[in-house]
Amino acid sequence: FPVPAMAFSGDQKCLMSADLGGNVLIWSLPSEQCIRTIRNSNSQFTALSISPDGRCIMAGDSDGTLFVWSLDGELLLSNQSHRGAINAVTFSPDGRFAASGGFDNQFGVLDDGIVSGSRPSAGRKPQWQFIGTIRSGSLVPEKTG
Repeated sequence: FPVPAMAFSGDQKCLMSADLGGNVLIWSLPSEQCIRTIRNSNSQFTALSISPDGRCIMAGDSDGTLFVWSLDGELLLSNQSHRGAINAVTFSPDGRFAASGGFDNQFGVLDDGIVSGSRPSAGRKPQWQFIGTIRSGSLVPEKTG
């Protein structure tokens, strides 16, 4: 499958690749081996990023769904964030926020629970929450209930 997105881990020991077949592969650079595959056969991944602390992987797909996994492959968030393909995903340098950009001319903003709640204790995985989109320069909060 074509590979439209790749990202290095902060320690440069791993390289992640995302493909149009719904696979995110984690490659160990020292061993040159694939050490984990995250699969979602319903997706064509188009964007990929890894958090600065290396604990989370984020990918966007061609139908506008945003995914966040822990490094061990546990799905932390799946959100239909955009009305079209996601072409960019990134984490803030401190890892507190993440953002996605799509062909729908919108930005999506995520909060990992640190800002709205307490800082994760050692070993606790961040709890990602989609908090809204940016339209015309203003944050439009995600509607709940």
